[in-house]
Amino acid sequence: MWRRNWIILAALVTHGVIWQTLSLWLPEVLKPFLGWWLLIEGPALLLSWGMSLLPIFVIAVSGVLLLLEAAIRQRHVLVRLVLAVPLVLWWLSWGLLSIAAGG
Repeated sequence: MWRRNWIILAALVTHGVIWQTLSLWLPEVLKPFLGWWLLIEGPALLLSWGMSLLPIFVIAVSGVLLLLEAAIRQRHVLVRLVLAVPLVLWWLSWGLLSIAAGG
């Protein structure tokens, strides 16, 4: 069970890193070739760059859910609280910060 979860998490992290790298690197490489097109299509590109944050959100949610699953499987209530409460607080604060930032 744990092995499957770690494989899924590793796949999500790899996908997120590749997606982020391409979304940050590709526009810089294409800028000299596109020139004026970037001025016209700038807002659309910003929107697509914003969408590149989606894998990071998926990775964060998946990681939190995997750790919450580990906390739930523990027999002692104290271990559950130590594992689960900081994760839930971090997740909520991250969500509130992204809402406050307009995303």
